[in-house]
Amino acid sequence: MRVISDLANGNYFSQGSIFNGLKNSNGLSTLGIIITARCDLEHDKVDKVVCLPIYPLSTWMEIYGNDDFYNKNLKAATTQFDDLATKYELNYETCKTFGIDEFTRILSSRCTKKTDIDKIIQLHDFICNKCKLPKIKNITDSKKRYIESIINNQKQNIHFFEYLEGIEHIGLVVDLSEPISLPIDAAKGISNILFHQKYNRDKDEIYRNILINEDESASFKCIIKSPYIEHLLQRFSQFYARIGTEDISDNVYNEILEVYFAR
Repeated sequence: MRVISDLANGNYFSQGSIFNGLKNSNGLSTLGIIITARCDLEHDKVDKVVCLPIYPLSTWMEIYGNDDFYNKNLKAATTQFDDLATKYELNYETCKTFGIDEFTRILSSRCTKKTDIDKIIQLHDFICNKCKLPKIKNITDSKKRYIESIINNQKQNIHFFEYLEGIEHIGLVVDLSEPISLPIDAAKGISNILFHQKYNRDKDEIYRNILINEDESASFKCIIKSPYIEHLLQRFSQFYARIGTEDISDNVYNEILEVYFAR
């Protein structure tokens, strides 16, 4: 296994240091990673540090990923539902009108194959309940490809680490789209282990972007090694440096293809 991180060393922190207790925009407590330039931290040039939230893969899927996967696969699931129902002169709109129970009763009265009814029920559950994944090959394969795209860092707004020292979870997702700033004094407080009593006293001031429960404390856990921290920073920069441009018109696109293939 590749070694991505080292355990935190005393109260030292720098670019790539990971701690617990960062408060995200949804009001949840997450891991956080500092991305402020190393030299600025070493020479005390900043009043604030910039951090990115980190989630266990399962938590990120619950908050963001499952909805994203659902939206990307809703049309395909509805089309597959219609393709099956059409065999029995029905469609999804009929199911929406009568409800799934009456719809399956109608299907049964038309000598529908049990396997088709099971697929239709599973597709209906997925379409209506989002996160309930049907045991249907093309959708389970799509879910596998979706997870693989996360692991292989093919999604622009997140970065994946398979394992980090001192962190119990396997599979961690860094959200590149939500930079969160902390006063440098908050980072220094965490470096000395921030207990709830001190946090609670100043949480509306320097610790307003920190969230720890009464029986918890916040501290630095590990630090990302080179070149993995540089890779993360590169992807973060690329995400924020993207420029949207108008697509090539269909006419010009087709004209170019005609010229190229005419050679």
